[in-house]
Amino acid sequence: MTGDEKIRRFGLSMLVAVVAFSIVNCVAYWLRTPPCCDWTYTSGLPFRFMQEGGFVGVRRFLWLGVVADIGAIVAVALTINGAMIFLGRTKQ
Repeated sequence: MTGDEKIRRFGLSMLVAVVAFSIVNCVAYWLRTPPCCDWTYTSGLPFRFMQEGGFVGVRRFLWLGVVADIGAIVAVALTINGAMIFLGRTKQ
């Protein structure tokens, strides 16, 4: 297996992980948005990365959650990449 194939496979697994996390976070955001704008709430899965709401309209990133989500995306991408390697070896 060449280096280009490894990079392409990891890029594909990273893309799949980012798309999956984006879809899950969009669905969770729309399902958890409170009906009243006076409430402060956090959003993000698996780690909370944004806080918004409140009477004055607070909207801020929770940077520890952003870093943790990026780490989770990389971990999921590495897991997908390992599964792709394993499935490729079992087919041969």
